[in-house]
Amino acid sequence: CIKFINENTGYAVGYKGTIIKTIDGGSNWIVQNSNSIEILYNVLFVNENTGIVVGERGTVLRTINGGLNWETIFTMDNSKFNGIFFQNTSTGWICGYNNNNVHGIIYKTTDSGLTWNLNFTSPYDERFYKIYFVNSNSGFVGSGTSLFKTTNNGINWLIVNYLSRSIDFDMVDSLNIFFAGGYTIGSTSHGTINKTTNGGSNITSQLNLLDT
Repeated sequence: CIKFINENTGYAVGYKGTIIKTIDGGSNWIVQNSNSIEILYNVLFVNENTGIVVGERGTVLRTINGGLNWETIFTMDNSKFNGIFFQNTSTGWICGYNNNNVHGIIYKTTDSGLTWNLNFTSPYDERFYKIYFVNSNSGFVGSGTSLFKTTNNGINWLIVNYLSRSIDFDMVDSLNIFFAGGYTIGSTSHGTINKTTNGGSNITSQLNLLDT
């Protein structure tokens, strides 16, 4: 994953605990010491100094000084975290899944990532890949098979569609959302782009490519 917090400063994360930083728009990159050997999947900075990285084995890393130092805040064996979203500088969310039972999981922080608490576990076999809030109450979390929605800031998560196959999605607004993903039937694979215009209640196919 690679994220820029302004036109000059960006971070990238990857294998074996790799975190690198640029301060000149990507011309040069500096290796930072993550103090981790896990595969890192996502990075997000709340502000110029405070950043969160998530990855394999339920790893959550945090910096409060622009990456000069990274601290392991949280780990959970047999789990994987993929998605990060912060509503503001204090309240944030991470999502992933438990390898033991392959159920999607969501964790929440209210102190800028210092502590994380389990917010939701999916009752279905699926992997959560992305989480996104459109305002202080309404948010979505997507997996390879289904889409869940909250309208009360994560107190309840309800499934709104079983077939979104939403490995990744992006929102125009709270009603208009595009989903990218795919599925396999027998020996054929399908890459898909789907769309909703009513917040996920109904999803229509925009593109379905065979063997992609």
